[in-house]
Amino acid sequence: MRIQSFFVNLITQFGLPISLSKKAKWEAGIQSEIRHWDKWLRTKGLESPEDFNRRLDPEAVLQPEFEALLPTQNEVNILDVGAGPLTLIGKKCAGKKVNITAIDLLADEYDRLLKRNHIQPIFRTLKVDAERLTEHFSTNTFDLACALNSIDHVYDPEKAILQMLHVVKIGAYVFLRHTLNEADHQNYMGLHQSNFSLSDDGDFLIRSKNGQVNMTRKYSDLFEISSELVNYGNIVKLVTRIQKKTDINS
Repeated sequence: MRIQSFFVNLITQFGLPISLSKKAKWEAGIQSEIRHWDKWLRTKGLESPEDFNRRLDPEAVLQPEFEALLPTQNEVNILDVGAGPLTLIGKKCAGKKVNITAIDLLADEYDRLLKRNHIQPIFRTLKVDAERLTEHFSTNTFDLACALNSIDHVYDPEKAILQMLHVVKIGAYVFLRHTLNEADHQNYMGLHQSNFSLSDDGDFLIRSKNGQVNMTRKYSDLFEISSELVNYGNIVKLVTRIQKKTDINS
């Protein structure tokens, strides 16, 4: 895997005329992702110990931006896509029971890292491919689906987002929060093969070296999509909220 990763990174970084599938490019970045989380767990959050502690705090309050998108019912089911070894989503919400399903295709690797570091997660991440959610969950299951700095790391972001919309209920939201144009910043290395950005008209765009899709225009009949740039400390994030208006046939 490491040899494959080395050569694929050379091909993507220097634009060599060799055709690679989306998944081959994605697979090449897996080892670097695992190394990152290994160091993050060993150091209890690298430069952000408060982030580490929050993920393991059973009393951590659900983030207001998520709470605002929830229905009024007393029990809610939230899907965290690309959650890593420890979901960042808060565990408590006033007047509601919060059930979190955290998924990540690298869950088996993360379990080994957690065991090595003697860490017990509150919600254990399940091994599920973001592009294949409907093979594991029924349609119209979740009250909210979230992805935080993860969907621009998958091999087919458009398909992953559509899968998230399949498994949320009609009227429910998919919430995306990502760094703007991350693949450009990372020089298309490792898992960074896609950019999330805004058009001049405020449309949600997914762009890679192979092309661009305007999600807002392409799916306007099925979803309500709104995107904005939000300051999180010193980092500007692209926040996109997608509301499911109707069932998806494909």
